[in-house]
Amino acid sequence: MGLIRLGRKETSEDVIDDITFIQDMKHTKAGAWDRWDILLAASGYGWAYMIDTAAYLEGADLGPLHTLTASEMANLPETELIKAYRESGTDLKHFEPLQTERGQLAAGGFSRVLKSPVKIVWYNQTRVLTVYVPFEDEALIRRYVESVIRRNFGTKDEMKNAKPIPEKKTA
Repeated sequence: MGLIRLGRKETSEDVIDDITFIQDMKHTKAGAWDRWDILLAASGYGWAYMIDTAAYLEGADLGPLHTLTASEMANLPETELIKAYRESGTDLKHFEPLQTERGQLAAGGFSRVLKSPVKIVWYNQTRVLTVYVPFEDEALIRRYVESVIRRNFGTKDEMKNAKPIPEKKTA
């Protein structure tokens, strides 16, 4: 299924009948990359979810991975694991260096959906993830992240927007 074209009116076919998982997005430039910090509208996720999502992405969109890194904490140096991962002949869920919980995991490759390089960074026990791409397109990144979270690449709902989070009424 192709990307929704920007610049045309959104139709009911472009929207998934559910509420977004994205509470907020912040954009900054990081050298040649555009950095998107995403705050999820859900409880914090853990290490198993991070590995499972990276494994899903590898098969659904990014495979083969070009980079795989982990670090003890977000502000500590990352360890590049891609060579060892390729040589291991196993999948991410069984890759020995990822059996020990860490603070940060990142996976990147060439996105078949975005037709661009992408790197996603997960931060253990948070509601935040970061997406690096070489372009600035908030609507496209929002749809991509929704598809990652929903795991609906290759389905009729791939890359559809979700309804906004309803505003809470105050008494």
